[in-house]
Amino acid sequence: MKNNLAYREIKLIRLKKNKQEKITDLVIRESVLDISFNGEKISTLNYSNGGEKYLGVGFLFTEGFLKKKEEIIYLKYIQEKETIEVVTRNINASQKRKKRKELSLKIKKEKIKIKTEVIFQLMDDWQSRAKLFSLTGGTHSCALANREGSILLFAEDISRYNTVDKILGEALLQGLPLEDKIIIGSFRITSGIFTKMLRGRIPLIISRSAPTDRAIELAQKMGVTLIGFAREDRMNIYTYPESIDI
Repeated sequence: MKNNLAYREIKLIRLKKNKQEKITDLVIRESVLDISFNGEKISTLNYSNGGEKYLGVGFLFTEGFLKKKEEIIYLKYIQEKETIEVVTRNINASQKRKKRKELSLKIKKEKIKIKTEVIFQLMDDWQSRAKLFSLTGGTHSCALANREGSILLFAEDISRYNTVDKILGEALLQGLPLEDKIIIGSFRITSGIFTKMLRGRIPLIISRSAPTDRAIELAQKMGVTLIGFAREDRMNIYTYPESIDI
């Protein structure tokens, strides 16, 4: 049996047209990560494919516990404990949890301008990077890109929420500005995942899948251009079509 940090090989029975066949196939590995914030366990996440520090920091960021990199004074992934520990300046977890509910999610309604050919180029590039999905069929993926058509960060995970957290966590730790960037995802855009992206003040969200009505309403309200079903040579522009240069 093959071993890999991200996937492993298993034996199974495949049934096709009433015929059974013994085969081996690759499946994604699932791991568990505890998030410890200022000495208090905040959450337990099921995840895959590494990136523990990015995931932990991104989760705390998109859930409102963290606002900027400079707040962090200690960050460590403890593999044997399956825990990411984050300590920040002069505040405990219970105080921060109370404060996060009061955070405003409003962003500046600054429009981003991008050409359709750049979007299709980005979609092709993003899809070519989804190696784990090609091998296992068991992951979502997410990318951060600029309007010039370059993918800056990429993440795959069993959870679509984790992919967003990994991307935004890495961007936070690298000090990347997000107000002029683009997020690309493989997943449907619900209000929950949209709100995570909104923490990063992302002005343009592109998905290969569908958005929900609530996500569209939020995008319209918050000044975010939202695109769904972006594949091959077509896309649906749900909000602020003036951002797209045809």
